Amino acid sequence: MLASRTVPQTIESVVAPALPEPVLREFRASAIPDDLTLANIEILSGTALLEELTGPALSQLGGHSQQYCTQAVKKILAKYETVAAGGAWVCYGQTLDGEKGSIPVIKPFRPRRVTQGTGISQKQKVIKYETPVGAKGTPILPVVPEKYIQLIEQRFGVSIRRDIPFWQAVLANPAILLSIHEGPKKSPNRHCPRSACHCHPGGDHVAVKRYR
Repeated sequence: MLASRTVPQTIESVVAPALPEPVLREFRASAIPDDLTLANIEILSGTALLEELTGPALSQLGGHSQQYCTQAVKKILAKYETVAAGGAWVCYGQTLDGEKGSIPVIKPFRPRRVTQGTGISQKQKVIKYETPVGAKGTPILPVVPEKYIQLIEQRFGVSIRRDIPFWQAVLANPAILLSIHEGPKKSPNRHCPRSACHCHPGGDHVAVKRYR
């Protein structure tokens, strides 16, 4: 699993290779500028992605089972081997404390298919988004680069503190509009001039909405 780290608030301090053009185009189609995509999206594949997808579940099985690769471990690994080989974009977001999120939203380039129903009603469902096995998805707070913080300040006529993590500063300021969106591609969507947003990776999560 990737180690926790403090999330930078300025895009200039984000050290990351350029994302593949198809990924950038995907986010552009949702009106998200490239710098916001670069601040929030990583690409994982192979062992790194397999560990991200299965790590929590394998940890629960214990070191002994992993060492000898029990049937339970083999089943979990086999379920995600194709996904891991194809790679995925991954969105961790950040916590209220400004740390890198621990439960990411994962969109595989080669998604799994699962069979649903029986008989003539049987059909294949494509699993577009994944969360680590055994982990419950939580709201994603996107990383907001400095230039967008300044745009939010201009939009709402406020001053956002820089001595505390961004989302703590936003929650402490009732003049800033907050909105909730389902999915990481909707969360940063044009939020820079209009609102500060966070997103749900799924529809079964509860969060507080605040509107001006």
